[in-house]
Amino acid sequence: MSQNDILTLVFVLLSIVTMQTIFIFYLSKMVKAIIDRMPSFKELRAGDKIPHFTSVNQHGARINSKSILKEAKVTCFLFIDTNCSICRNIIVNLKRFVNKYNIKFVVLNENKMINDTEIIEELTENVIYINDPLVFKNYSIKVVPQALLVANDGIILKRNVIPDIEVLEDMLHEYKS
Repeated sequence: MSQNDILTLVFVLLSIVTMQTIFIFYLSKMVKAIIDRMPSFKELRAGDKIPHFTSVNQHGARINSKSILKEAKVTCFLFIDTNCSICRNIIVNLKRFVNKYNIKFVVLNENKMINDTEIIEELTENVIYINDPLVFKNYSIKVVPQALLVANDGIILKRNVIPDIEVLEDMLHEYKS
């Protein structure tokens, strides 16, 4: 093999490696862009607009997030699970919060396996209850209880995991109107 043949071979190999590197670089940028657009991978934060949803409330009526937000200046979306003891404690105390704060409350449960009649019975008439795992997925809720305070324009004011009732009360007190 001549020196020219070796140089040509090295040049071709370097060209192939360079093209593969460029291809992988752009492919990784495309994958990142796709992942960033997927709601299940991007956690919602204060300042983000909430995803719109339509579901069914505790009375069997269709309801959507836009109509809920119109009812108050601030809405608290409270994400719970039927099996969660902290969640049950929050539900028991929710009547006190409804009377104390001028905030609309929406309780969202993802657990379709366990009867939630006891939870519904604890709620006051002006609290909306929705049992819909798809809302949890769209809102990227992985830990419960969790609360989102949302302005009537759909912008998240605050998002917190709620380890105890005091954390929720502090969060609500900050946005009492």
